[in-house]
Amino acid sequence: MKKIAVVLYNMGGPKDEKSIRRFLYNLFNDPAIIGLPIIMRQIIAFFISTLRARSARKIYAKLGGKSPILENTMAQAIKIEKKLSKKYEARCFVAMRYSGPRIKGVMEEIKKFKPDAIIQVPLYPQFSFATTGSSLREFSKLADKKTRVCTIKDYPVNNGFINSITKKINSSHERAIKHGRPILILSAHGLPEKNIRAGDPYQGQCERTAKAIINGLKNKDIDWRLCYQSRLGPLKWIGPETSGEIKNAAINGRPIIVAPISFVSECSETLVELGVEYRGMAAMCGAPFYEVVPAPGTDSDFIGGLVGLINEKVESLALVKAAH
Repeated sequence: MKKIAVVLYNMGGPKDEKSIRRFLYNLFNDPAIIGLPIIMRQIIAFFISTLRARSARKIYAKLGGKSPILENTMAQAIKIEKKLSKKYEARCFVAMRYSGPRIKGVMEEIKKFKPDAIIQVPLYPQFSFATTGSSLREFSKLADKKTRVCTIKDYPVNNGFINSITKKINSSHERAIKHGRPILILSAHGLPEKNIRAGDPYQGQCERTAKAIINGLKNKDIDWRLCYQSRLGPLKWIGPETSGEIKNAAINGRPIIVAPISFVSECSETLVELGVEYRGMAAMCGAPFYEVVPAPGTDSDFIGGLVGLINEKVESLALVKAAH
């Protein structure tokens, strides 16, 4: 039986109030986020993390003082490992980019496991150099070159991923339509326009995800928008902005369904930004209905989709090995 190590990558988040500033520092000190020489980047990261810590504490206070992303990712890892263990001797490891468990420590655990192969699985369905790319680069610096490694770089239209979202939108639509003709906001995390101009495929993959979701809905005539949230800093970001589209829909008295399409685990962006801040704005502007579709999480369709992709990678490794 093959020994397979699966590494699930995610951004991470603070485990308590004391670790908020450190999490922010790690984030802004990543050259994939701020592309400056190391000394300048460290200085800027220090100032940004210090300035933003206070507002970040208010956000995480609404979540009990910490991010839920590690617990949610661990739950996904347990589900994936259980399914894989029917075919392989499998271990599923969780590696966070900006908080514990960090990739370096996870690599030490993987070495103790002594797998025949490592399958890298980003929990970012759409590839960006700032997210998946950053984690893969960090892994490549630390990986044992003797171990076979396969990477699932992206899965923007994977059937399991798409089905996990569409079925929840269908359910929400049944409630929303009682209040008028709904508008569906498909919300992805934003990215500076300069990243897209430099060749980052993220926006194009978000558009593919959006089209696949719409094609999978029961109601193909639904009014929808692809929008981007979580803008940060003075740079021009891709749009339209989620907040602006929600405000316009609310002013026009439209029932609003918001579906996050680049987040597969509940986090501050889904629970607070969409679930609290934008909900409050929608209510103030007169929206008769507002509902945020839950992230895929441990939904059986989503987990099954990831397991299918992992199995394909394992089988491809076996074929390569046999050919030699």
